[in-house]
Amino acid sequence: MSKFVFACSMAVVLSSLGQILLKFSAQRTISKKLFYTIVNIYSIIGYLFFFLATLLNLYGLTGMPLKMIVAFLPFSYIIIGLLSMVIFGEKMNQRKLIGAAMIIVGAVLLNL
Repeated sequence: MSKFVFACSMAVVLSSLGQILLKFSAQRTISKKLFYTIVNIYSIIGYLFFFLATLLNLYGLTGMPLKMIVAFLPFSYIIIGLLSMVIFGEKMNQRKLIGAAMIIVGAVLLNL
C-alpha cells in the first residue's frame, strides 16, 4: 500500500507544480497573444505534470480505497499556497490559513 500512497503524494506535488508553472507562464506572456500563452515551455511542462499526476492517481486507485485518494487531493491547495508565497511573493492572510486548517481537519476526519 505504501507505493500507492507515494504515487498519490507525487500526484499532488506534480499537479501543484503544474499550477505554479501555468501561473508563471501566464505572467511571462501577459502582453503576448493567446497562442504564446498556451504554447511555451512552461505551459507545456505544466500540462505534462498534470498528465503524469493523472496517471499516478489512476495507479493509486488500483491499490487504495477511493476515500483515501480523495483525502490527498485537497493538499494541493496548501502546496500551491506555499509555493506561491515562496516563488511569487504572495501574502498568506488569515483566510488562507483558516482554509488550510480546514483542509487538514477535513482530511483527518475523512480517514477516521
